Amino acid sequence: MGSDLRDAFVDLAWSLLTELGVPGLVRRHQAVAIDPEPVVLLASLLVEEDARLRDQLLSWLLQHGTLLSVSRLGGLLKAGGPTLQARFSEVAQTVRATGGPRLPSPTEAVALAGSPEPKSMSLPLGRPSLVRLRLRALCGVGARADVLAELLLRGDRWTRTVDLADIGYSKRSVASVLSELAEASVVERVSQGNAHRFRLGRPDALAELVAGAGLERLEQVAVLRLVEALLDVDGLRALPGVVRRVEATKRQARLSTLAMQLDLGAPPPVRGVEEAWELLVGWGADSVREVGGRTRDSNSENIDQ
Repeated sequence: MGSDLRDAFVDLAWSLLTELGVPGLVRRHQAVAIDPEPVVLLASLLVEEDARLRDQLLSWLLQHGTLLSVSRLGGLLKAGGPTLQARFSEVAQTVRATGGPRLPSPTEAVALAGSPEPKSMSLPLGRPSLVRLRLRALCGVGARADVLAELLLRGDRWTRTVDLADIGYSKRSVASVLSELAEASVVERVSQGNAHRFRLGRPDALAELVAGAGLERLEQVAVLRLVEALLDVDGLRALPGVVRRVEATKRQARLSTLAMQLDLGAPPPVRGVEEAWELLVGWGADSVREVGGRTRDSNSENIDQ
């Protein structure tokens, strides 16, 4: 992998994981509601790039992996590509072999070699950024807590079931949770024909209860997909120049869609451009750095301010 792209990926993964309680030097996502499943999956993509990142990820999963939704992990993995499925399967097998929770393993895999004994790692649930985990403590691990988190972060915006289609749960599960919350008057519902829209009835009350006010919303599932897509582009590196250019051009549309979801600048037009691959790799490194650094930057030794 190119050094610029690798460094951008690793820096982003470290900041997100550090917010979950992994010992790290830089926290740039203190003001973001951390989404644990896509963060863990993103870090798993990089276990061969950074040995310390791998070891800290494994330690966190061994101690706190039961706080993850196995169903949601499975859904996100199913929607992901073969590299993500293979890397996380290795991570899951390593956690299982070390006595940790049974995480989904969509492909045949063996445990990672050379992993050290896990170190004790506390979970800083008081951090504002861990509102999703506090909602799971309140509602249990599953679709209900994550749907409430999504609605909370959307404030007074109306949300459709389809708007939550990519968070990792089935459409039926999300629709059922929204319907039950509406029946209980926890959320408001308006209907137009067969279409329904939802929002929290009292978002300020829920935010006060779980200390979730004022947080930024970062589409971390889209971030995961962006990293997957850029790893795929980087994998074209060894192809002959003409073939690499053609294959890179095919991937530009997918990158454009993800850029829109993350409010990033569009990738450069590359059709017919000789340096199409180089341009997309350069855009990717810049975009990942923007995602990793657009929020509050606080250098710390993993200590809350």
